[in-house]
Amino acid sequence: MAASAKPNIFLRRPILSSVISIVITLVGALAMKALPIAQYPELVPPTVNVTVFYPGASAETIAGTVLAPLEVNINGVENMLYMTSTASSGSGSGSINVYFSLGTDPDMALVNVNNKVNLAQTTLPETVRLQGVQVTKRSPAMLQIIALFYVPGMKDWFNWPSGEGGRMTAVCVAFIINYACYFSEIYRGGIQGVPRGQQEAGQVLGMTKAQIFRHITLVQMIKRIVPPMSNEVITLVKDTSLARVIALQEVIWMGESFMKGNSGIAGLVWPLFFTAVYYLIFSGIVTVLLGKLEQKLAFFQ
Repeated sequence: MAASAKPNIFLRRPILSSVISIVITLVGALAMKALPIAQYPELVPPTVNVTVFYPGASAETIAGTVLAPLEVNINGVENMLYMTSTASSGSGSGSINVYFSLGTDPDMALVNVNNKVNLAQTTLPETVRLQGVQVTKRSPAMLQIIALFYVPGMKDWFNWPSGEGGRMTAVCVAFIINYACYFSEIYRGGIQGVPRGQQEAGQVLGMTKAQIFRHITLVQMIKRIVPPMSNEVITLVKDTSLARVIALQEVIWMGESFMKGNSGIAGLVWPLFFTAVYYLIFSGIVTVLLGKLEQKLAFFQ
């Protein structure tokens, strides 16, 4: 007959277990006093956005001839954590997001990145230099939601209703302000991507500015902005989870509530699984619909 296994060391030595528990408790109590506390703590790293426009260029061209030289120069800027870049063929635009460590002065980060961008100006195509390279501080949607709902001056000015209605209104306003900036840049890139020669041809034919915009610029702009718009819509759906920072119940919150509740599915991961499926289905529907719209507009080259 096999010998029985020895009991766990903490069961055999209860005094040792008690001493370790007391030490952990004392260390936690001492560390609690050293934890930083603030009314509005820094939750997300400061971010600087670099935006460029190269009308008519493909995403590969923008990434290779514009974003790559900028990344080489920006890399290593003081207190930088990492950076990401994206390029779009439709709008002829590219962007670089530079993220800095918590505690970094956003204004100083903006100045440092701007200096690095100026050093790279001579390596950029002439068309990009003429369009201008924009360097701006980026305000995350999470901070905008918190500022609109909790900051005394903003809260008093908007006078949000009480309860879920006020929270929902604050979240909607924050997302509208945040994403209106990105969509406006997409629209601007789409308009600038239409060759100026076509507008001049419209003037030669005696068309007014309104007719040129409606019959020449607008129809081509729509095709160019569909791909980046689809990305922004999907990102907006993902960012709705940020509504929880002001205690507004969104989809993921509801899924977690089911997991922690007293119903038959409490403690299971199925609610979060169905939440993920919901996001996947919604993103898939948006992608398919915008893809079909892009195909219908494919006759504009």
